[in-house]
Amino acid sequence: MTQNSDLVDKLTSSSNAVGVESLMNILKNYARIDGDDKKAKQLITVGVVGFPNVGKSSVINSLKRTKAAQTGNTPGVTKVCKEVTLDKNIVLIDSPGVVLTTTDQTDSLVLRSAIKVEDLIDPMRPVEALVNRIDAEQLMKFYRIGKFTNADNFLGQVARKRGFLGSGGVANIDQCARAVLRDYMQGKLVYHTAPPVDAGDDKLDEDEEMDQE
Repeated sequence: MTQNSDLVDKLTSSSNAVGVESLMNILKNYARIDGDDKKAKQLITVGVVGFPNVGKSSVINSLKRTKAAQTGNTPGVTKVCKEVTLDKNIVLIDSPGVVLTTTDQTDSLVLRSAIKVEDLIDPMRPVEALVNRIDAEQLMKFYRIGKFTNADNFLGQVARKRGFLGSGGVANIDQCARAVLRDYMQGKLVYHTAPPVDAGDDKLDEDEEMDQE
């Protein structure tokens, strides 16, 4: 168990991040001043912006090769903008997550872990989106429930299994839905989208079939 933990720490540490040197070279090129003096440089400030909980602070830590910015697996860890000096010519700005959207897109933002579960007014829509995306067998196995026909039936079974019940033994669907979303945000439920098929992939498959023949 200890060896596995050490391996995970090694693979996820900022010093082992992939692409750091390439990104550093790009930033250094922006700091160079056009002219006869090839060594002349200027101070540049680079802002790191995006949705909450997508890894903005982690990118900064990877470039800095130390934990200069606080990170976490929930949205909103970064509260205010913070300057991080990368070197004498480059300053990075770690910014809070930005969400410019309408309520119609709440489910997609939740699936990106960009909104806190506690801030949701209606957790049902994101759960419906999850149920439509995640393999039913995985959900049944994880929650140890039977087959379900829709999100309401799914939540009803999970609520009874986990004891999310109100007065009279009625399932507390709201509490259960928020618990399911937390499970998803914490990585307990696996969902991924297959990469788009490139036109060249079909040609490669055809060539492989011909080689096999």
